[in-house]
Amino acid sequence: QYQIAGQSSGYSANSGTIYYSSNYGQTWTAVTSSPSNSWGSVSMSASGQYAVICVGDSSISVPGPVYISSTYGQTWSITTLSVCGNSAISASGQYMLIANQSGGVSSSSANGTYVSSNYGQSWTRTYSAQGTYRVAMSASGQYQFTTSYGNGNFYSYDYGQTWASMAGLTALTTTTQAITCSASGQYVSATNGIAFYYSSNYGKTWTTGTTSISSYNAIAVSASGQYQVAGGWVTI
Repeated sequence: QYQIAGQSSGYSANSGTIYYSSNYGQTWTAVTSSPSNSWGSVSMSASGQYAVICVGDSSISVPGPVYISSTYGQTWSITTLSVCGNSAISASGQYMLIANQSGGVSSSSANGTYVSSNYGQSWTRTYSAQGTYRVAMSASGQYQFTTSYGNGNFYSYDYGQTWASMAGLTALTTTTQAITCSASGQYVSATNGIAFYYSSNYGKTWTTGTTSISSYNAIAVSASGQYQVAGGWVTI
């Protein structure tokens, strides 16, 4: 029923608008009091009550504050975290995960993954890998996954507190364009824009999938993990 969208403005910082819908996407309302930025990533809890939004694109050179909402996207509050990243949220909204992209901040003091276990009220950097890029999270928040710009792919089985390399995903030595998982976290899919890879054991081992297309950078899966959809870009 509840949906949120953040407007990007051609890689121009400080000029986007946040919109929300409470009727299954039939109509949209601009949040007139919302912060303005070039939004790149927004995530919402299962009920729609909790959400997190952040600036996010490798071409953005200036990070921006992360904002959270507990009012179905109608009002927003600034957090202490400032990144250029990609976000994920648990079904309850309690657990949040953000990967700070190296394109946004080159300083080693800001690179890595940030987690929150209190609905975005406070954040902790739990991994400092450079170039973290895409993230995914199980519905409970226990299983979390993050990828990077050719610097490895990582998983956490303890709500993002500690991280380990997904050694089975060695084929993805280039930038992992997308990663997603089922509600349980058992089924995980990833792509480097050239081929698909999938895991049925929480990211421990991986198998190369088959496809007849290329240049895709987005994957979505059903709660069970059985059904999956991928999309990408073409040169016109």
